[in-house]
Amino acid sequence: TGEARWTTNARPNLGHVGLRGTRFVARLPSPPDRFVSLIDASSGNEVGEIASDPAADGHPGGWITDGGGIWYSIVDGEILALDLTSELVSPTTVGELDAGPVTPVVVGDRIVAVDDAGSTVLVEPDGRRSVMGSSVPSPARSLTPVSDSEFVVTAPGTIAGVAVDGDAVTVAWQRAGGAEVGYHPIEGGTLLQVATRGGAAIELVDAASG
Repeated sequence: TGEARWTTNARPNLGHVGLRGTRFVARLPSPPDRFVSLIDASSGNEVGEIASDPAADGHPGGWITDGGGIWYSIVDGEILALDLTSELVSPTTVGELDAGPVTPVVVGDRIVAVDDAGSTVLVEPDGRRSVMGSSVPSPARSLTPVSDSEFVVTAPGTIAGVAVDGDAVTVAWQRAGGAEVGYHPIEGGTLLQVATRGGAAIELVDAASG
């Protein structure tokens, strides 16, 4: 109906992010190395908090998601899973991964990371991990989830779309020049926001085809 159900004090300098696949809104802390408060979106009540990571950008620190309400974080080589599909519960350890300097992504039901050599590391839901040699550009600067079977890797001077099919990892497309500065999920896909000409121009690129 558009009727306001509740309001809460947003507090200056604190960001808020709706957590995909959940009924929670995250209140991001300032400075970022403090805890993230979780707000029940149906009532406006703060119901708990989760640890943050100072390196995070625009989402609860260091946490990545499958979009279905499960959020993951890599802490000291352990993969922690936080199920936020209903109530707030404690995270559980589901595997091991040396994430390195680049935040992994969730592709389908697997966690995907790219190491400094350009090899792709896949971690299954049961914790099993495999390392796939591939021609993924390196060193990776960022990874962006695109779909249940694709992600985008940004390296110095290169952006590439990578397809994951079973245990096979292949580069589906690749472009030289430009730097990814953001991405926007849309119905049926994802658009990359790519800066060109030293940042003087911006292009929107279909992440599935390049």
